[in-house]
Amino acid sequence: SRGHSAEERRSCDRDQLQEALAALTKETKEKENTLAALEYQTLGKEQALASLEDERKAREEAIVAVEELRRSRDEMLGMLEEERRHKEAALVALEQERHSRGKTLSFLKQETEVVSRLSEEKDKRQ
Repeated sequence: SRGHSAEERRSCDRDQLQEALAALTKETKEKENTLAALEYQTLGKEQALASLEDERKAREEAIVAVEELRRSRDEMLGMLEEERRHKEAALVALEQERHSRGKTLSFLKQETEVVSRLSEEKDKRQ
């Protein structure tokens, strides 16, 4: 009877070990599935992060390009302003020259009138 009982105990122990092994195998499989899901989420998040990093780099490049355009525009505006000042100065010089010519012309008209009168008076005397 004791031998039979030991055999039963070994069978019972074996059944318990098989149940424990099955439970551990199931738990291990569940944890492997959880780990795979976490790895998949991590991969997705890494891809999203890489995409955000690419977007950030593109924005930085766009900012640099805009700053270069602004500098170029400012240089162009500076050149246009300089050209405008030169043209204004030339216009002032032309206006002064016109005024001066007007004075010269007025003087020449007066001189012509004087010469004309003198000529008439000379003709009358002769």
